Amino acid sequence: LYVVDGAAACVLQLDLEGRLVRSFGGGGDSGLRACGDDASLPLLAPYGCAFAAAEAGSACGGSERRRSAGAREPLLYVVDSGRHRVVAYSADGRPRFAFGRRGSGAGCLHDPRGVAVHGGTVWVADMCNHRVALFTAEGAPAGAFGRHGSGPGRMQYPAGVAVSRSLLLVSEYVGGRLHVLSLRGDALQLLTPPPAAAPPGAAGAYLCAVGAGGGCALVPDTDGAVHVFAVKRAGPLERPPSPPP
Repeated sequence: LYVVDGAAACVLQLDLEGRLVRSFGGGGDSGLRACGDDASLPLLAPYGCAFAAAEAGSACGGSERRRSAGAREPLLYVVDSGRHRVVAYSADGRPRFAFGRRGSGAGCLHDPRGVAVHGGTVWVADMCNHRVALFTAEGAPAGAFGRHGSGPGRMQYPAGVAVSRSLLLVSEYVGGRLHVLSLRGDALQLLTPPPAAAPPGAAGAYLCAVGAGGGCALVPDTDGAVHVFAVKRAGPLERPPSPPP
């Protein structure tokens, strides 16, 4: 079990009874504000994490390098919002590689928060770019979808992301909505908590979790409530017309 400790800027590895096994990724800011693919830099402001199990029959040694071909070892992907990047660690906490830098272009991130991994793809909630950024398991840019707005497929500070039954769930920090998308980014559902469940001043979620069976999403807010959304398959929602060039 891995838990991101944002206050201590590190990751805690626990056994199934809650005992601490190790902590890693910390070390303090030390005045370093660098970003990019230097995985040895300590975490500055970690938020979400996602674990990718080893592929069947994989075997990887310590000499494996980023973007190498072949099977992969188990990796823990940790979002480091403070350095606008994602760091990949081995299961025992050794840094393997990092990817992302501040910006809005391909491969760039701006204040990322949540992360999910499925089928060799890493999805990152790119909060201040109002989109979801895609990377390969080795950290190569693989596209992005979403833009700022309130309609289907448009996002307001996405902060949580999860994969359920071949669907991508994205929760917003502003607005408290839950987007249900295909893995290609097609808008399928746009869910909003009722006003009584979202009092004024309560921001949305940093995290998005999938309930047992994958039929519901659990989205906490900053007011101490957890919203439960029913998730169902549906056809694509109508997208708003594109603005003129």
